[in-house]
Amino acid sequence: MKKEAPDAPNHCLNCHTLLPENAIYCPRCGQKDKDTRVSFFKIVQEAVVTILNLDSALFRTLINLFVPGKLTQEFFRGKQKKYMNPVRLFLWVSVILVALITFRTGEEALDINGQLMSGYKKSWELKKVLPTLDSAIENTKKSFPGQRTGVVLDSLRDNYLELIPSEDSLNLNQGFNFGIEGPLTVATEDLYSLKPDSLLNKYQIEGFWNRITTKQKIKLLIDNKSLETAFLGKLTWTLFFLLPMLAFGLKIVYVRRGFFYVEHLILAIHVHTFAFILFIFLLLAEPFLKIDIGPATGILLLVIGFYVLLAQKLYYRQGWFKTILKFLLVQVYYYIVLSIALVLTVIIGFFLF
Repeated sequence: MKKEAPDAPNHCLNCHTLLPENAIYCPRCGQKDKDTRVSFFKIVQEAVVTILNLDSALFRTLINLFVPGKLTQEFFRGKQKKYMNPVRLFLWVSVILVALITFRTGEEALDINGQLMSGYKKSWELKKVLPTLDSAIENTKKSFPGQRTGVVLDSLRDNYLELIPSEDSLNLNQGFNFGIEGPLTVATEDLYSLKPDSLLNKYQIEGFWNRITTKQKIKLLIDNKSLETAFLGKLTWTLFFLLPMLAFGLKIVYVRRGFFYVEHLILAIHVHTFAFILFIFLLLAEPFLKIDIGPATGILLLVIGFYVLLAQKLYYRQGWFKTILKFLLVQVYYYIVLSIALVLTVIIGFFLF
């Protein structure tokens, strides 16, 4: 049986709006007039449809996204319901891209000076075991006295010592020459046994700038994965920052054409979404097809550049000479902004991780 609203049986069960005769959906809130007992699979189905909008807009949007400038044209022709909301699509694609980058970077640790820390960490871990090994050898000698036993156990200890790398200290300024000038040599034992603040005090690091830069270097050397996580977290905000900046550049070069800023912004969103989808495909295909990521990225950038050129030509409807000229101006401006944004992202990530 259908659960009735408190006031009348022909009202919406959600908002109590009076339903027209034979109405399937509520004219106010859009809820379907149906039995309140819903199966689990129906809930899952509706959730998937709601999230991905599989019933209409998503696939149509993705197909038309590959036609440069078309979605932006359609959006401002009033065909907004026909396609997925551009901001919503951009958010989904950005989340997927950042998740893939996080997964891929998680497979390989950040390489610092050719795996500089591997030797130091191995040395420290092996040395920590050495007292336990010495104690076990002494106890064994006492329990089983004899020259042969002593020779075997001493040989065992010598072989163990050969496994320990010779590095017992390192220069914190090697490869990170900012903050304190000159070498800053720290014992490996102190690096791994002391907390950063205690280490700074032991080596008498003074001054706010010197202390904060040295502390971040220590954290980076001990756990370089934390920097990757911090960087990727800030990268999401960098992506959002680039959208209004690209729209601003388009607004400047097309200032005499009378377009509103929001039109440039929607075009920027569609362009970035297209670019992110290509990089998602690359990250997904690379492990299976064994693609060289460097050349493949270069090819993708050329494809994206050509896509942007065609999008400008289609949407702004100017001649090829003006379009190419404005395209080049926008690209120079955009890559300057992108470079600054990435540098700031790395700096902020370094000091806040």
